[in-house]
Amino acid sequence: MVHDDGAEQRRSLTVQGTLADGTPLSRAEVAAADFGRMEWVVPAWGTRAVVYAGQGTRDHLRAGLQLLSGEVPRRTLYGHTGWRQIGGAWFYLHAGGAIGAAGLTSDIPVSLPESLAGFILPAPPEGAELADAVRASLGILRLGPDRLTVPLLAAVYRAALGDTDFAQHLSGPSGTYKSEGVALAQQHFGRGMDARHLPAAWSSTGNALEALAFAAKDALLVVDDFCPAGSSANVQRYHREADRLFRGQGNRAGRQRLRADAGLRPAKPPRGLTLSTGEDPPRGQSLRARLLVLEIARGDFGPQPPDPNPTLSACQRDAAAGKYAAAMAGFVRWLAPQYDAVRGRLRGEVAELRDQASCDGQHARTPGIVADLALGLHYFLDFALSTGAISEEERAELWARGWAALAEAGAAQAAQIATAEPAGLFLRLLWAAVASGSAHIADGDGNAPREPQRWGWRFAESSGGTGPRYWPQGKCVGWLDEGELYLEPDASFAVVQSFAREQNESLPVTEYTLRRRLKEKGLLASTDANRDKLTVRKTLQGRRRDVLHIAQDGIATAPPTDPEEADGDDEPPF
Repeated sequence: MVHDDGAEQRRSLTVQGTLADGTPLSRAEVAAADFGRMEWVVPAWGTRAVVYAGQGTRDHLRAGLQLLSGEVPRRTLYGHTGWRQIGGAWFYLHAGGAIGAAGLTSDIPVSLPESLAGFILPAPPEGAELADAVRASLGILRLGPDRLTVPLLAAVYRAALGDTDFAQHLSGPSGTYKSEGVALAQQHFGRGMDARHLPAAWSSTGNALEALAFAAKDALLVVDDFCPAGSSANVQRYHREADRLFRGQGNRAGRQRLRADAGLRPAKPPRGLTLSTGEDPPRGQSLRARLLVLEIARGDFGPQPPDPNPTLSACQRDAAAGKYAAAMAGFVRWLAPQYDAVRGRLRGEVAELRDQASCDGQHARTPGIVADLALGLHYFLDFALSTGAISEEERAELWARGWAALAEAGAAQAAQIATAEPAGLFLRLLWAAVASGSAHIADGDGNAPREPQRWGWRFAESSGGTGPRYWPQGKCVGWLDEGELYLEPDASFAVVQSFAREQNESLPVTEYTLRRRLKEKGLLASTDANRDKLTVRKTLQGRRRDVLHIAQDGIATAPPTDPEEADGDDEPPF
């Protein structure tokens, strides 16, 4: 047996036999490297199968097995889904065999990890049955707003084209049918993978998720329930595993590992399209740039319990009946004879659509994600037209509708990325620390500034009996002097890092990188060009200090004074 996962081949021997009394022994699969040592006999067949004692006995037994087995047949077993060229023709592999231009064949054996056993496509239907399956697949668009349903449907068919370098994340509160929605997309690759039988979950280890994402080639892989909770270590683990999986997807790169002989093993990056769900998206600007985050609210996928949800129920019935999987089986059969040509023009088609999707304010990766999804929709609509499921007019209408929805999703993505941008995140966390009493801003002399409550000072009785006054809270992280804000770099960075940890957040850059990001975002009002420094020298609280001069745009993000706490007087009552 040659186990071929597309990156490396692992060989094993399948052995059968009988005991001396004629009792049959079960088939045993033995790694080729372990066969000669004969240590597999007892684990495979029990104690009645005896390797006799004596010097060289194992070698004689091993030689006898090989010599007496005659012409041993050789069989290749594929360990992944998706496209594979076999005998000069393209086949789409799945747990039930393979689909090529001639339809389903069971002559190509496929063995997937247990979690992917549900990736089974039926024999591709034809005629009216195929058109009905395609219309059922299009029915997902009725489930909710186009900004959600179009990217989900487009991701299904884009995954089957291969060579994706992005992922999707459906984010929203519990009870919004997130798992039910993504299960409909997943059931295009196997009708049994409903919301209670999804192939992967974020509770799995990083190694397990990486292995599944590698095996699920040219397919959609749902990883359900990203919900960092519990201890700080557990929260960090969730985010670490998400970073590993999504960054590998976006970079098309896997972790390098060593063999026992210190040689490098082939990397095994994600080879499909990962679709994740969770109440919040994973954190980090560069990570979110590799995702399309879709935000779902209550009611987006129909009425909430206990009210009936007829549209969702109808979609679930179609999925459970195998109509979605039948549509996918027909799609890959339609692709098989032209797959070489399709692969050859994918990059050019993505580039053309990316240019059309580009607009100001987007991250550089966002137009490419929109273009990739649009390409999946484009090929699916071409296929639907060829089956007679839709007319030319319907195709044009669906394309215009889909492109508008993908453009809307891309525009919303800019806000997702902006919330994780380090410079803006730093200032938001800093003002949150000030508002919570973990830090304060003083005036140039170290006293309370104007609007003291806004800058981390609290009105309270003096312990010395001198009457009420404003008292600073937490560490001093900066100064307001003549309307300009100057931050102490080390103190402000340390306070933000500490505050972020308490909120199960993180600032994923070093202090030096943060200064550069503040400059790039126009949040530094001035720098010291003569010293080639991003800090400036300023005399504050009686000392000459190197400080960050924050622009007015950065000051404007500080929270205003709570009117219920203000006493109507801007001057501190000393």
